[in-house]
Amino acid sequence: MSLPQIEQTDENDSNPLQIPPSDGKSFRLWDGIKTGLIFLLVQIVVSIPVSVIGIGVAMAMGKSQEVGMQYAMGATLALSFPVAVWFLLRKHTLGTNAWQWEGKDVKLLVVSILLMFGVSYVVGGLLEYAPGYEAMFKSYEAMFDGIPPIVLLIAGGFIGPICEEIIFRGIVLKGFLKSYSSQKAIVYSALIFGVIHFIPIQVISAFFAGLVLGYIYYKTKSLWLPIVIHILNNVLAFTLGLEEGSSDTRSYFDNEMIYLASFAAALLVAFIAYKAFEHINGPARHQESEVASIW
Repeated sequence: MSLPQIEQTDENDSNPLQIPPSDGKSFRLWDGIKTGLIFLLVQIVVSIPVSVIGIGVAMAMGKSQEVGMQYAMGATLALSFPVAVWFLLRKHTLGTNAWQWEGKDVKLLVVSILLMFGVSYVVGGLLEYAPGYEAMFKSYEAMFDGIPPIVLLIAGGFIGPICEEIIFRGIVLKGFLKSYSSQKAIVYSALIFGVIHFIPIQVISAFFAGLVLGYIYYKTKSLWLPIVIHILNNVLAFTLGLEEGSSDTRSYFDNEMIYLASFAAALLVAFIAYKAFEHINGPARHQESEVASIW
């Protein structure tokens, strides 16, 4: 299965943001940071007119400014991600295998889900012990207050993951793999992916999710698996976490010791899934595009 690639435009075209090229040349750490910042900046720029229009339409319909802002935030989520991707793809190309799907990827999808679940469960559980966790979680929830659930699900559960994988795995990690060892490239891209989420609990959870998604992309050189895993992760977060309004996983267990033991079980699931992934996939595909260096 393949999709047409975005052709790279002339590098001499004027561009005030000076997007670093990703045409197969070295992609250094600052290039990745700059790409992440541009990704955020474009979303902010898009949010301004959308918010103004949303508030204006709401007030014209007799609604309050607050209601208008809530709907504007939903529209911003849905529109800002694709616009940011479009903007960055004007100067970047995805890998030739970015949309490749192989028969064994069905099996890899299953073990990837288990791998992500195991890591996310442990990280999320440990975060509940962090000082000020409840306040941080409420701050996270407040970001989505008033946004219609269906808009939130579509924008945050589907559009966001697709766009973020194109940028942070398809562009940033792909570029890093041409300059650094696979370990460094995955860690650097995960750090940038985590930091752009701002809220501490999101920064940490996104970093570890970025490690898993980066590993999957590195091993397959395809965006399909990271995108599907990212979508499943976000959809579950929105439908289970935000709808129930509860951040306390411990409440599902009879006592603390059983809860802590569940971490070990989740780590075991993640380890088995990792070994299964290695066995099914074999060596990383198309390794010739990676720098031959060690950690």
